[in-house]
Amino acid sequence: MSSAAAMTGWKAALLRHTAFLMGLSSTGTKAEIAHAVQQRARQASQTLDRRRVISVDMGIRNLAYCVVDMPHNETFGQRQHGSKLPITVRHWSKRDLLLGLQDQQHPSEALEKEVRAPAPTTRKEARRSSNKDVLPKTAFTPSALSKVAFEVVTGLLQHQPDVILIERQRFRSGGQAAVQEWTVRVNMLESMLWACLHTLQETRSTGTVNFPTMHAISPASVANFWIAGKHMDLEPHAERYQAGSGIMELQQPLKLPRKKIEKKDKVQIVRSWIEGSRDDVNLCFEGEAAQTADLFNSKGRSSSPKQALPVTKLDDLADSLLQALAWARWEQNSRQIERLLSGLNH
Repeated sequence: MSSAAAMTGWKAALLRHTAFLMGLSSTGTKAEIAHAVQQRARQASQTLDRRRVISVDMGIRNLAYCVVDMPHNETFGQRQHGSKLPITVRHWSKRDLLLGLQDQQHPSEALEKEVRAPAPTTRKEARRSSNKDVLPKTAFTPSALSKVAFEVVTGLLQHQPDVILIERQRFRSGGQAAVQEWTVRVNMLESMLWACLHTLQETRSTGTVNFPTMHAISPASVANFWIAGKHMDLEPHAERYQAGSGIMELQQPLKLPRKKIEKKDKVQIVRSWIEGSRDDVNLCFEGEAAQTADLFNSKGRSSSPKQALPVTKLDDLADSLLQALAWARWEQNSRQIERLLSGLNH
């Protein structure tokens, strides 16, 4: 019996829940969702040893990214249900790409200053902070921004990733009649990053080293996934996929939060991982990444207490890590679903 035949008896709620656990859209017809689940499970079974992941949270003033190492596939398969997902964070930082456009200092030298700088508390301070970084309009021309995009891509590739995740942008008007100029600029940078990556992929495809796979990730999918973890298990339960059980409705149907997910909610999830109050992920930070993690930790890593930075300075860093760990969980769930579907075929 094929996996498609095995899934025909599943109720829509189980299909939607399965798609959600794999990072897929849970909207559409049963046939569309079932096809997406089968395709994703098949892809997961064909991945060999994609361990190092770079996750990029898009921005020009605040491009954040992290480099994480996932466990080997064998370790994924040996994990017991509900056990912590072991992840090592090798690098975690945020960059102001305007520094590259201004060509005033090396981006890495400004990272700590930019992240640790106090956030403006009033609109007047925010305007002052914005005005002091006024750039000529030529700084955002395609010819200028393309150089920055290429520098970003080549810098990411130096980490030798197996997978690159890029936050997918969308055009937003913020309730106004026109799309904001900064939104257009970030969208242009996003397109340039993809163009650089695909160009390098084509030119390097003849080499012996495989080029990293690339994925555009919906920020809404990432946020909804982790917020849902407050109310449901984020791993598939094998008993729901046993022969005959698929015709049953889920006891707790998938319900996503309707309210807007705030920045503070996402920062709090990352902070709970770092401080050890959330038990679904086991994070290990190395080198510079440990210093970045310390920015979230209100307890600090030293004997003296310290104050964690405001949300406005941490949300981009949080988004990059949430995206990386969501993808890791989706990969793990997809492999588990593939094994469960294979079991239904026998």
